[in-house]
Amino acid sequence: MTASLNSLVTWYPPETIATIALGMMLIGILLGLFKKTIIFYDYDDMAMCFAVFAAPVAMWFILQYLWPVAGKMTVLFIALPSVLFFGGVLYKTWKSGVRWTLPIVLLTKLFFGFFYVFAIWHLLSPMGNSGNSRRRNRALAMFFLMVFTPIFVNLVANKTGVFFGPSHVKARGIRGIGAIRKQMEK
Repeated sequence: MTASLNSLVTWYPPETIATIALGMMLIGILLGLFKKTIIFYDYDDMAMCFAVFAAPVAMWFILQYLWPVAGKMTVLFIALPSVLFFGGVLYKTWKSGVRWTLPIVLLTKLFFGFFYVFAIWHLLSPMGNSGNSRRRNRALAMFFLMVFTPIFVNLVANKTGVFFGPSHVKARGIRGIGAIRKQMEK
């Protein structure tokens, strides 16, 4: 197994693999924006894509601070929700019906989920040694969220959701929430 992995890295350096993956993600975004394939089936599918990466972080936080468990149980508690959410993402991707784009769509969904969770993490807890570098990292995370959130909404095919959707965006007394809800329903 290790010999085959070493030969893969020898033939395809990590930069090449990353370039191919980002190219596939760009193809997936373009196919989704031009409605040639379905990237997110509904808002629940989009939330599950984010949860694939957010669930291990949340479970680690719970296990680290609230309920300390040692050993192999920690790995199980951290990995199990992520695997279950990934199964839900795979099911919704298969249910969307476009089978020939399954690898591209799945890779696009997982990249979106990872980058979105990563941006939220950096928005809440920016890395850096000085205040200036933390402000710059927070600004980059906010820029990413401001640019890609409308793209995410445009990639959703069915503007509905059982657990996460436009009808769940309720905040009385906050200006602009009605416009956000209407934009999600379009």
